[in-house]
Amino acid sequence: ELVPKKGEAVRMIYGGDTLGSGDVQLGAATDLFPGSDESEHSRWYERARRGDDIIYFGIWESGRQVGQIFLHDINWTNAGSLVGYHLFDVADRGRKIGTLALSLLVEYATQDRRLRTLTIITGRDNIPSCRLAQGAGFQYVGPARERPHRDLVYSREICTRQST
Repeated sequence: ELVPKKGEAVRMIYGGDTLGSGDVQLGAATDLFPGSDESEHSRWYERARRGDDIIYFGIWESGRQVGQIFLHDINWTNAGSLVGYHLFDVADRGRKIGTLALSLLVEYATQDRRLRTLTIITGRDNIPSCRLAQGAGFQYVGPARERPHRDLVYSREICTRQST
């Protein structure tokens, strides 16, 4: 299981089965970031290799890695996580890839059953990211605590399936 038992840590670049069955899927990531500011994107990849509070997925479209999506700053005690995402190439934006990837990530977290709340913090001026969050069922919470003049917070309670 991906979720640690008490006292265990997760260091995770997702390596399980591919999630999704259409053109857009989540799966194992590579450390190549085509068409992007590699330093920004590699920062999250490296954090997943060393950290204990992140689960990192590659976003794949038709066999090529087009982005990254991840649960980060996971708090297993409070069952909450922040969500981060990037599409590497500007040409891939506006094509519903992010929408499908975020839906797959929410489904993953729902099936995992250990997280209850997912939170997105995005720039106030990043209208596509705000729309993406809202379109995936995240509710606007308000300005971010750390940078209220710059960032907005969206949150989503996820339905956890009960064990039978």
